[in-house]
Amino acid sequence: MSIYLVQLLQAFLPFVCITALLLPSLQWRKAALWGIAGVVLGYMAFFIFRANADDFYYGINCALAVSLLLMLGISFVRLKSLHEILFCVLAFLFMARYCYMSRLYPLFSTDFLETLAISSMGLIALGVVLCCAAFALLRMFAVRWLGILVVLVMLNALAGDILLKLMQDSIIETHSLLLSYVAKTIHYGFLIPYLLVGILGILGIILLFKLPPKPRKQHFLDTTYRAQKALRTSLLCRASSSVALMVFVWASLLYFDLIASRPIVIDAPTIVEPEHGHFVFDVKMLDDNKLHRYAYITNEGKVVRFFLLNRFAERSSPGVVFDACALCGDMGYVKRGDELICIACNVRIFLPSVGKMGGCNPIPLAHRIEEDKIIISVYDVLEGSNFFSQTQQKSVTDPVSGEALINFDAPFQYSFRGITYYFANEQNQKQFIESPEQYVDDGAQIPYKIQRLAQ
Repeated sequence: MSIYLVQLLQAFLPFVCITALLLPSLQWRKAALWGIAGVVLGYMAFFIFRANADDFYYGINCALAVSLLLMLGISFVRLKSLHEILFCVLAFLFMARYCYMSRLYPLFSTDFLETLAISSMGLIALGVVLCCAAFALLRMFAVRWLGILVVLVMLNALAGDILLKLMQDSIIETHSLLLSYVAKTIHYGFLIPYLLVGILGILGIILLFKLPPKPRKQHFLDTTYRAQKALRTSLLCRASSSVALMVFVWASLLYFDLIASRPIVIDAPTIVEPEHGHFVFDVKMLDDNKLHRYAYITNEGKVVRFFLLNRFAERSSPGVVFDACALCGDMGYVKRGDELICIACNVRIFLPSVGKMGGCNPIPLAHRIEEDKIIISVYDVLEGSNFFSQTQQKSVTDPVSGEALINFDAPFQYSFRGITYYFANEQNQKQFIESPEQYVDDGAQIPYKIQRLAQ
């Protein structure tokens, strides 16, 4: 899941930019030791106070705001020991923020190491590598005023979170201007990683245009030529690496924001009507191993969804179920490769278990198979109407007069054998109630038809 990479970049790119631009004299070895110490302490602190995560996050934000303000002054003081301590403190605070941000997406959701966890660990490792590369490249530029700009951007983001907490706890009064500031600050906070890595890319582009001209070799042992060539090669490598890093990180963030983070939605179901009281489907259509989703709109306007799929890729084994879960509701399911996914909770369903009750499995739908035909009774579909909440207008017919009506607008109605009938007037309703069998023939239901659900 790309969210692991994005969350790490969102949490640590500000730390990387601030320390690289304002503490360029910090040695790599000491930076690594102090950074690891701060990260470990930050994780331990969140683990201890995770029961009060929101209050812990508020305290960390306040401490980070104070630390960044101190950073603006301390960065001008040439005391390496003080810089090292401040580096450790910032690593601690940013790690604690990262733990809070990622608390809803634990790396290990089970007691055993699974493929998804391994890939997630790989994305976290990639994020660490990208942050280290950005730190190394920014240290080479050492543009102090850009570091001050990053601190101000981060302070603005922290102010939004702190003010929101103060308003939620009724510590400060709310008013339209303050609410607007907090809302905009939090809403546009996702742009901060774009800005930070964009700064690195812009510095690289500027350096490309300021590269010294290619040196000319004056004689065979021209040491000046070799020095100038090495310098130009080093600057070119630094500039191209900065631009490449910007492009890669931007692509990763854009993929997450525009594609990966979009909620999964089900495809539009095919609307079906029963033929002689039954829905009939060809078993062979499931040979494509896809999910075939249908919906029946009851006379009450309830949209009852169900789907059919083949549970085994190597042989025919139809699964017929409602597109709803007894635990998660009617958000539905999608099929991705050999997995059936519950949209509500993102649980992966074992395909051979489809059609069985229990867990997050879709609710079974009664059916029978005769001569390569899947036959489902309309009454069995109607029994699942309570699993769904979506309603839709439907054109119905007064069974007595034959007058066309809209179910939601019909003045009178009556339920018989689980089906609701609508009437144009009270007289027709009374006439139907006296002798419903005269007007209802289960063998002459609405002719079978399929149409697409209007978008």
